[in-house]
This record gives sequence, structure tokens and C-alpha cells, in this order.
Amino acid sequence: MADITKPLSPLDISTLNPPLNITVVTDGSGLEKLKKGMQRIAAEPEAALGLDTETNITVDFWNRRVRLLQAGDKQEQFVIDMLAFAGNEDKLFESQGHYGKNNGALYKPIFDILTPVLCSNAFLKVGQHLPFEYEVLRWNFGQRIWNLYSIDLAERVIWAGAHSLKDYPFFSLESIVGRTFGLQIDKSKQQSFDLKSPLTQDQIDYAALDIRMPPAVRLMQMKTLRKDQLLATTTIEDDALGSYTDMHLVGQRLNTERWHRRIEKTIERRKAELKVLDEGFLPVVGRKDQRINYKELDRLEKIWREGFEAALPEELTKAAEVRLERDLTKKAVLRAELKELESRRKLRKAAARTNYSMLSKQRTKDLKIIEKCEGEAFLNFGSGPQLVAALNKLKGIRVEDSKDDTLLRYNDRPLIQSLRSYKKGKKDTGTYGLQWTQRWTTKPCKEEGWLHPGDGRLHCVFNQLEAETGRSSSAKPNAQNLPQDDDVRACFVCDPPDESIRISTCCDSECEECEE
Repeated sequence: MADITKPLSPLDISTLNPPLNITVVTDGSGLEKLKKGMQRIAAEPEAALGLDTETNITVDFWNRRVRLLQAGDKQEQFVIDMLAFAGNEDKLFESQGHYGKNNGALYKPIFDILTPVLCSNAFLKVGQHLPFEYEVLRWNFGQRIWNLYSIDLAERVIWAGAHSLKDYPFFSLESIVGRTFGLQIDKSKQQSFDLKSPLTQDQIDYAALDIRMPPAVRLMQMKTLRKDQLLATTTIEDDALGSYTDMHLVGQRLNTERWHRRIEKTIERRKAELKVLDEGFLPVVGRKDQRINYKELDRLEKIWREGFEAALPEELTKAAEVRLERDLTKKAVLRAELKELESRRKLRKAAARTNYSMLSKQRTKDLKIIEKCEGEAFLNFGSGPQLVAALNKLKGIRVEDSKDDTLLRYNDRPLIQSLRSYKKGKKDTGTYGLQWTQRWTTKPCKEEGWLHPGDGRLHCVFNQLEAETGRSSSAKPNAQNLPQDDDVRACFVCDPPDESIRISTCCDSECEECEE
């Protein structure tokens, strides 16, 4: 593995060998050069094409549009300006998206050349974070690209077990190039692209470099992949990236009415279960409304604030003696005795303040628990430590945690049965609650909702190789860990059948196509 502590040298693009050879494609002349470039690369023994796109910055794929499409290799880099073919910003926005159904003939000259390249195994397409390129090309132009090599996925395979897969900056192009070549590349232009501004030379150079670097990185990665026998693993990950992205793009249709009914049914069931839990736990944890003694708090506060403000009788007497005494030596002794009396009063006031403060802090602590107590018992059923402490106070129960497998050992008790069902119901109404039926406004999140405002579907993110274990994961929302419950699963519905689609199967007996 590369030395990740080695200092980096800034990349000077003027020192590249061979130098950048960029064609900005804006018309037929540029397309002709693009066509010849693809033909040249195709004639090479192992055709490998650098691939990248530049888009506007948006929350998700729905309103994301491609401004630049870059393709090329070490010898030539083609930067295709989609704005030049659309004509203006509005037309570019309107003509992309929805799997390319609004493209019309605007981009046909481009994809007449590139579709045989992108959507076939004739070329290996190499890039950084190619799931993004798959997403924007599929969504905006209907291009389902394949035969891919994403250098960040390869890097994850190489470093799996040696470095956290959740350290996202570690697997950025900037970091990978730094580890591979000891060079620091400038990514400051990454978010400078929009759908209307004329391109600057810095942006063009940046776009070209983004297709120049990944193939070079791949050649270095291949040495490690062969040595560690990880080529097959990397190929599997690259072949799967399109499927993961398609799951996000297509999304899932949810029967929101049925989901609501499921939650309402669960809420009613949990009300009955909560009564059983209160009856079982009240004797050992007490009532939440009796936990705080507000009268005692008021009494202690009054003692602290008012009980020690006035001088005590013995202090007044001693003060009078000080005034009457004429002997300076005796007067000094009396003053010291007076000061001692005053100090004792201050100490008693400090002790009174401590008594009040301790009870006040306990009140604050208890209030935080009470806020989360769903029943009458002073117990937050969502807190593992509190629940374990309460369970161990019950006769015949000794547990080290509140996991369901642990509680299952005592499932012969109705109280434990209700507790297990209640805990499950909390997840059904919380993690899998109403936010699954609400359309978000600014971004998908549990506070706003998970349904997409564009098509009303769930567009969960499926993380292919980011869990520390190397397994896939899901987020926004997590649809991968849905409960194995018929009521939950039945809320997900298929789209209505498309009458234009004809399905054919192969009859084994006669080995001929049979229309169904």
C-alpha cells in the first residue's frame, strides 16, 4: 500500500507528459473529432476511456442536469458542452431528465457517437465515483452505461479492513491521486459549473484532468489488485454499481393509506400494552408524577435564599460588645469572634445552597427522563440502562441488557411479552412512522419526510461498499432493514402493468419462444 503520510507536491498541468490535448465539442466540427477519437481508442488492444460529467449543484437527481460530458484518454480529451447543443439554459433544463424522454433530437448527434461506446462492452469506462455518472446519464439521457471501472470502488476493495470505509474524503479523487502519485490536485472548480455561464479555461482544464487522471490511477491499482488477488472482487463491485443506482433512481411506490392504517393499529395496540407495563413496573420504579417533591424544593430554596440573610442574635450581641469595648486588645479579640460567627452563618448558607442544588439537579435529571416516559411509571422504555435496572428489580428476572433475544428468555411472562411487543411497536411508529408518507420540501430527512416531491416515491440511497463490514447499506430512509412483517411489506406496491410491454419466456419442452 502507498505511504499515506508522504508530503504531496502540487500538480502543474503544464508538466503533464503528454500535455493535455483538449477538444471542446460545441458543433459538428467537434463531433467529427470526437468520432475519430473514439475510433482511435477502439482500435487499441485494451480500449479504456476516461469518463466524467459536470452538473449543476442540487439536492438530488431530479433537477440535476448535465452541463459537460467528458470522454477521452491520455492522448485526447473531449469536453462536450451540452449547453451549446441545447441553445440556452431553459432548453437544457427542459430537455433533460425523466430518462431522456424530452431529449428530442437535441443530443442525438452526440449519442449517435457515444451510445455504442457507453452502453456496450466495447470500451472499458474508467472514472471516479461512476455511480454518479451512471445516475446522471441514465436519468437525463436514458443511457444505461456498463463495463465500468470506478477507481474509488477499487480503492475501497484494496483498503477494506485496513482503513475505515466510512472515511469518505479518503476515497475522493484528490486523496487517491495523492496516495498513488504523491501529487496534490486542485478540486476548487468542482462546484463552479452551472447551466448558463460561459466556460472558463480553468474549468475546461479541470474537466479534462478529471478524465485524464482515473485511467492512470487504474494502471497503478491493477498492480495491487493482481498481487492481492482482488481483481474478481473489484469486477463484481463494478458490475453491480448500475443495479444499486437503478434501485435509487426507480424508487419504491408506497401505499400511504395502508401505511397510515398500520400505524394507527399499532398505536392502539401499544396503548393497551402500556397499561400492562405500568401495572408491572409501577411497584418497582414509582410514578413519574410523584417523582419530584416540589414543596421540598421550594422549602430548601427559601432556606437558602432567605434563612441566612439577617444576622443571628449572638452576632448582634457580639457586635454590641465590640462597639462598647474600649480596650483595643480585647476589641480585636471580640471582632475575631464576631467574624467567626459570620463565617459560620455563611457556611450554613452554603450548605443550604448545596442541599437545594443537589435536589434541583436531581429534578432536572428526572425531568429529562419524565419527558420520555410514555406511561405513568417513572421509566423510559427506550433507555436500555433504565430498563435493565427496572427489570432486575422484578422477582425472578436477571438480565444484562434489554435486547429482544435476552427478553425472549422470559417470554412466558405476560409482562415481558407486552414489553417486547411495545418496543417493536415503537420502531414501527418511529423509525417506520409517518415520515415515510410525507413529501419532503428542501431535502429528504426524518423531519420533513421521505417521499420525493417529484413523483411521490421513496428514493432510498443504497450504499454499495460503505459499511465497515463491507456489506451494503441503505439510507434516506433505510429500506434495507424493513421489519419482516407482512403488514409492512404489503404497503409496498408494484406499478400498474405497462400494456406496451410484451413478455416472452422459453418453453423447455420445445425450446421455442411462447408469448404470454
